[in-house]
Amino acid sequence: MFKDANWAKLNYMARVGGMFAEPAKASQCEECGECEEVCPQKLPVSDLLKDVASEMEGPFFNAKIWTVKTFTKFKEWQAFRTGKN
Repeated sequence: MFKDANWAKLNYMARVGGMFAEPAKASQCEECGECEEVCPQKLPVSDLLKDVASEMEGPFFNAKIWTVKTFTKFKEWQAFRTGKN
């Protein structure tokens, strides 16, 4: 689906990192095992989510999200203030 790893990480950040909705990051997995019990393919979901978190989130992930959110809010405020909304 994504041939470019950087584009995939940006897409992950936008979709599940909490930029537009509540965060649903792979690192939020509590490893309770409930999803593995009901998985029809018997996938090791907790282990796979650890891999996703390691690959997609990496260092400073939350700081990157905060920066983008802050910049976006500033741009919205600036547009409102100048009447360009």
